[in-house]
Amino acid sequence: MKHVVQRFAVPVLAALWACAAGPASAQDDVNGRWYAAAMAGYASPDSDREYHYGINLQGVVGYDLFEALSLELNGFVTQNKREVDDRYDYTYGLGLDLNLGSAVAWQPFFLVGVGATREDYGCIGPITAGSCRIEDVQETYPYVNVGVGIYLPGFSPTNLTRLEARWNAVRAKTDDLDPNTAGEQIIDETLQDIRINIGMTFGAGHSMRRQATAPVEVVAVDTDGDGITDGIDACPDTPPDTQVDAHGCVPQTDTDGDGVLDANDRCPNTPPTVEVTAQGCPHDTDADGVTDDKDRCPGTAAGVKVDVNGCEPAADGDADGVPDPQDQCPGTPAGTAVDATGCPPVAAPTDADHDGVPDGADQCPGTPAEYQVDEKGCVQVQKVVLSGVLFALGSDQLAADANQALDSVAASLKQYPTLQVEVAGHTDSSGPMKVNMDLSKRRAASVRNYLVSKGVNPAQLTAEGYGPNQPIADNQTAEGRARNRRVEFRVIAK
Repeated sequence: MKHVVQRFAVPVLAALWACAAGPASAQDDVNGRWYAAAMAGYASPDSDREYHYGINLQGVVGYDLFEALSLELNGFVTQNKREVDDRYDYTYGLGLDLNLGSAVAWQPFFLVGVGATREDYGCIGPITAGSCRIEDVQETYPYVNVGVGIYLPGFSPTNLTRLEARWNAVRAKTDDLDPNTAGEQIIDETLQDIRINIGMTFGAGHSMRRQATAPVEVVAVDTDGDGITDGIDACPDTPPDTQVDAHGCVPQTDTDGDGVLDANDRCPNTPPTVEVTAQGCPHDTDADGVTDDKDRCPGTAAGVKVDVNGCEPAADGDADGVPDPQDQCPGTPAGTAVDATGCPPVAAPTDADHDGVPDGADQCPGTPAEYQVDEKGCVQVQKVVLSGVLFALGSDQLAADANQALDSVAASLKQYPTLQVEVAGHTDSSGPMKVNMDLSKRRAASVRNYLVSKGVNPAQLTAEGYGPNQPIADNQTAEGRARNRRVEFRVIAK
């Protein structure tokens, strides 16, 4: 092996393989996936080539045969700077490699393959009398190569950074500069080159990042079933259903201060001044089911039914569920529904038109539900904005979607023929005042004409345009101008 290989290639290959070595995590099944790589790098030519250095470009198209075995077609071109005249020669190569490794971040891989190179020499041998020993040589030679590399994280889930080093052996022409050889001559010699490349690998729609290892489910053991796992349970044999603290032991606390520890207290929220039993619950001296702290009639005879206050319920002569002392209507017939006073509930007043004024006080029965009324039930002068009534831009022509809203209004007006309504048109402040005033009047008239065409009495309707003079929102914003472009109904009499 030539001195450049001994000095440079072996340490680089060994260092790259050593830093990349390590187990790879599991990845998704990628069998049958195509991928590609584009790389550039540095070429260290064999010393017998008499080149200073080389610049290398390389492309790879690969296909995953198995999870850790791929077949790759690689092509490269190397530009080499000659020592004799500082000009450039070119080497072109095409080969087939096996890639042993999985395409995941921080995963190493190993390359082995064969191919052919096209050696394009501008000059071989020292320049003699102004010319090279051999000029403009173009020859094709077979080569073998091995290499190692590592995948590094890329810029997206479908690409990786690829770093590799290759040792390339090719049988090619060179000049014989051996001083022990009689004269110089051009000979075929095995040349050993090193190429170091870095670039991006792109997958065909598959994630090429290292996949996270699935977490291992750890089943915690809790032998005594107190909710504290055995690993941290300081009292692993606590009896079932016993309240424990964070260490799995019975807490030595008495939250309600009744002298019974919380672990044994069946009534843990007993008021502080109440006497309790050994179980921490208030006493029930007369055994009537009402504890002494709530019993307003302590000492009730055994077997006597009591109410929630521990007392015998008062008499209820009419059996309506209201004790006689509170019954304001004693003697209510059996089966009659009563309120809390023992009297039949008073029927709520009716409101047929649902305007909030009972029928008995409503001087304008039958008012439409959508109109506001005064305390007499009569329609107040009011404005109603017609939502959904739209026009073509700059026109008084009703949009098709306006018909449904206006049909509902027409039906209401025909149902209440005594209503007097003004149709009021409004615009925003955009454009000339005269145009806006005219447009608002024409739009109001279009709405009135449509309602008349649907059977509304023309005498019920007037139409007026107010242009931009009565805004309801800020004309400086698009939202405000949209709200100002409107048609209103103004109920002016009933």
